[in-house]
Amino acid sequence: SWDAKLADIFAWQKTVPDAAFDYDGKRVVLTGTVTSEAGKVARGEQAQAYFGADTMIDNQLRVVEVATSGSDVQCGDRIAVAVNFATGSSALDADAKAMLDKVFDCLKEGRFEISGHTDNTGSAASNQRLSLARAEATRAYLVSKGAKDADLSTAGRGPDQPIADNGTAAGRAQNRRIEFTRQ
Repeated sequence: SWDAKLADIFAWQKTVPDAAFDYDGKRVVLTGTVTSEAGKVARGEQAQAYFGADTMIDNQLRVVEVATSGSDVQCGDRIAVAVNFATGSSALDADAKAMLDKVFDCLKEGRFEISGHTDNTGSAASNQRLSLARAEATRAYLVSKGAKDADLSTAGRGPDQPIADNGTAAGRAQNRRIEFTRQ
């Protein structure tokens, strides 16, 4: 029944924080952000199961894989890294600097925007300020290591672009990140 399908769809949307879909009766367009290619495929398969084999699924989910201290950084047009900061702070600790050192070589060619992101804990205004301060601290560190100041811009995104569920500690940790986007 459609009631059951709608309940499943809304449950699915909770697994993709910025999920949206457009349905015209024959085609579903999925948008939002997931943290892995496997997650993108799984969400597409779920949508296919919900809407049925007669519906075309246009899976436009964006994959943002977050590199953590134990993982390698994959250079590309979009790089997301887990840079942990103390609560309410923009100071980079030794682990954060080590993570940024892994990103440094990726930034040698081209211009990048450094965007800071937070989880949804606290007010939107304080998260906005904090995310910008963290992006600026990241930029200052990279410039001190030899990156070209003119090739790096900053932006604070606050909690507005989550890539994971803010309802869990693990999700909030993934959302507290720095992203580098080639300009």
